[in-house]
Amino acid sequence: MDAGIQRRHLQGGVSMTDSRLGWKKERQQRCAEVLIWIRSRTPGLAVPSALSLGRKAAYVGGSGAALLLSLIVTGTTLAAASLNTFCNPRFGYCVSVPSSLIALPPPENGDGQTWQSRDRQVQVLAWGSYSPAVLNLNTPHAAMVWLVSAEQQNGSRVTYRFVGSNRVVLSGFTRSGQVFYQLVRVRAGSESGVRIEYAPRLKAVWDARAAQIAATLTPPNAL
Repeated sequence: MDAGIQRRHLQGGVSMTDSRLGWKKERQQRCAEVLIWIRSRTPGLAVPSALSLGRKAAYVGGSGAALLLSLIVTGTTLAAASLNTFCNPRFGYCVSVPSSLIALPPPENGDGQTWQSRDRQVQVLAWGSYSPAVLNLNTPHAAMVWLVSAEQQNGSRVTYRFVGSNRVVLSGFTRSGQVFYQLVRVRAGSESGVRIEYAPRLKAVWDARAAQIAATLTPPNAL
C-alpha cells in the first residue's frame, strides 16, 4: 500500500510510525535508483551517497528530491522545472511534467497522456495497464529480458537496466538516436509507467529533468 494511503487508512495494527518509516524507505529507494542511473551516465561525477540523499529527500518530499537530483546531475544551480501534475482516474496514478510541455489529445482508452515540447525534440508518455499485460516482478529476470527484447526489436539500444521489488527502469537510445528513460511501477496486478525521450543535444538539461519527472510517478491504484 502506498505511504499516502497508509496515512489515510491506518488499520490492522499499522502505526503512524510504521507508515512514516515506509514513506522514508520509499524515498530512499527512488533516490538510490536514480543515482545509480546518474553514475552510469556520468562517470567520475561526484555525488553523495544514495542513503544520505535519501534521508534528505524523505523529509523534503518528492518535488524536493527531484530538485536535489537535478542539482547533482547538472553540477550547477539550475532550478528544477515548474511542474504540472497529471492524475489518471482509470489506473489511479499521478505523474508531474514540466509546464512548458504541450499535452497531446489523450488516447480513447483513457490509460494515460502524452506531452511534447514545441520543437518536438522532447516527448513524455505516461500510461497504466491491468493484468495480463502487467510485468510479472515475481520473475524479475524474465520481466527485464522481455522489456529489453521489446526495445531491441524496435531498434533501441539499452545502456542501463534496473529491477527493484516493485519497479523496472530502462535507459538508452532509440532507433532514431533519441535518449530514453523509462520507469514502470507495479502493484497488485496493475502498472503505471512513464517514458521520457529527448534529443542527445539536450542531455545537459534533460538528464536531470528525466530524473525529476520519474521521481514523481506514483504506483497504480494510489488515488
